[in-house]
Amino acid sequence: MAIVRVTGLGSLQKKFREADRRTRSAMVAALFQQGTNIMDDSQQRVPVDTGALKKSAYVEKPKLRDANMALGYGKIYAAYQHEETSLRHPKGGTAKYLSRAINKIRLRYVKDLAAKTRTNLRKKRGIQAVKAKYPTKAKDEKEAIDI
Repeated sequence: MAIVRVTGLGSLQKKFREADRRTRSAMVAALFQQGTNIMDDSQQRVPVDTGALKKSAYVEKPKLRDANMALGYGKIYAAYQHEETSLRHPKGGTAKYLSRAINKIRLRYVKDLAAKTRTNLRKKRGIQAVKAKYPTKAKDEKEAIDI
């Protein structure tokens, strides 16, 4: 299973704990929306043979109590497909499909997160109102590998 965990956002987490529940809910919704955007981009890059890897994508809904999010692919071979740059994908896709999606937005990530939070606050939209486009739990396979 390939997993990316967004953690270690120390100052953001400190402010997050100090914010009121409505603001926290809007921030968590924005985090989830950002994760969905990353996965949307990754889905354009993920290697396809049978389609099973692509279908195993997930974005976990963050909890109100913290600012952590997980997203990835739930197949046992996801990490190998992600890391092995010598593989050829005649039906489409590329290695580093998740890393490239993350790197594409990394410079604007915090600004986009803040803008989405403001929009969610203005529209009174919290995490409960955000619809999941992908499964919110990984379908773990035996001997899954984390990256």
